[in-house]
Amino acid sequence: TSSDLIVLAGDTLDAKFHASSDRITILLDLFDYITPMIASRNKKLRIIYGTQSHDGYPQLQILNPYMSRMDMKIIPHVTEEVVGNTTILYIPEEIISDKHEYYKDTLYSGKKYDYIFGHGVILEGMPMVKESKTKMRSTPKLKVGELRDAVKYYALFGHYHENWIDKNVGYIGSISLFRHGENKPKGWYLIDGKSL
Repeated sequence: TSSDLIVLAGDTLDAKFHASSDRITILLDLFDYITPMIASRNKKLRIIYGTQSHDGYPQLQILNPYMSRMDMKIIPHVTEEVVGNTTILYIPEEIISDKHEYYKDTLYSGKKYDYIFGHGVILEGMPMVKESKTKMRSTPKLKVGELRDAVKYYALFGHYHENWIDKNVGYIGSISLFRHGENKPKGWYLIDGKSL
């Protein structure tokens, strides 16, 4: 494909792993396969931290050796990036006390990003999750309107396993049928400019 940027939207791993895990062998085999393709075509790979129990430190550090072989970054904290003329905000799932304070220079700054890629709870897409009124350290619960206010084209997240899109904000869904009796179509998105 001619994509300039490939984003994995969190939960790259499924659980805490052991060095002998079959899942790690599969992940490393995948990276051995894709690294030459990404590097030879000058593409960028971004991996957003997902749920702590899945991608939490030091889980994804197993991929560090690939960073010297291609333009790859693991995104553990909210980060802005410009790729060509495209502005991107990455929002990994972090444990924070106050989302408005934590994202004051990014999501709530009044800036408009071309794209937002993240991992975590979008309340309208996960109706089983309720917004808490108490101030305690937890993962943020975002609303469609908050993301829509800060994005020009698309805000796409990982976390919820089903595909769910409200116009230009939503969940990509998991890439494969792996757990939880999921039987809905799976896959990925290719964004071509403004089109999904």
